Amino acid sequence: MNKKNLLLVSVSAILLYGCGSKAENTAKEVKNLREQYIKDMDAAQTKEEALKIHKEFEERVEFESSKLSEEEIKEYESTRDWEEYKKMKNLHEETVNARNRAKERFSNQ
Repeated sequence: MNKKNLLLVSVSAILLYGCGSKAENTAKEVKNLREQYIKDMDAAQTKEEALKIHKEFEERVEFESSKLSEEEIKEYESTRDWEEYKKMKNLHEETVNARNRAKERFSNQ
């Protein structure tokens, strides 16, 4: 897993399993974004549509991630458990797989 993907997994895990009520709302949003991304990428009809979905997803995840302070991130990292991390990592992997399926479908375009 490259650094960017590892960062996305970590930030998404932080958001999903949160640092209190502020993070809980953000976590729900990121989880919903990931689930919708998977559906949208699988339904994309053109390469351009898939690229647009991917770009918007990355921008939204970054925006949602920016809502947490470094203190909230540190708090989470000191209290998270392995099961929470694995769940978020699996959702991230599903997201990557959806992107790869779209790449494969549109590789000849």
